[in-house]
Amino acid sequence: GAYLASRREEAVALVNEFAKSVSILGLSKKSCELFGKDFASFKKNGKSIPEFDLLIGCIAKAEGKILVTRDGKHFKGIPDLKVEMW
Repeated sequence: GAYLASRREEAVALVNEFAKSVSILGLSKKSCELFGKDFASFKKNGKSIPEFDLLIGCIAKAEGKILVTRDGKHFKGIPDLKVEMW
């Protein structure tokens, strides 16, 4: 959203400042394996979840972290994922 803001430079600076105060997690072998397993399970059970949401959830699971979100509907179905609504 920052790049769509009417005051883009200010919004991007705000995001960059926020990013300095949090840990940013990335892909790992473990998160990719969890993604593959969960993706296959969803497919086999005829369920769908946006793939980026599943990937984000699997990164959090792989790191043993709680996923903080304001929209938890897509994350609810991910097994063993801890979600906190803000």
